[in-house]
Amino acid sequence: MLRWKLRHKNFPHELTLEEWRLPNGEDLVEVSIKVPPKKAPRAQKEFDKHLREFGLDPKGDQQTKTRTALEYFAKTLKEAQSQR
Repeated sequence: MLRWKLRHKNFPHELTLEEWRLPNGEDLVEVSIKVPPKKAPRAQKEFDKHLREFGLDPKGDQQTKTRTALEYFAKTLKEAQSQR
């Protein structure tokens, strides 16, 4: 897993980007911010707007990288067990 912490001009929150590369070559990328709960509603709106400025759909595939990775490894394990 690779992780970057970034600041963008005109965006008030630190961005965290994580990339996971599965053994089959599939890349999973997650972009997130962390703010106190009180600031979450406003921060979410700012984050969505910022993503759209880069042509990203904040409502796109919402499956977490963890779920995708677990499903991949569960399928791989099941296939390996069936071949025994």
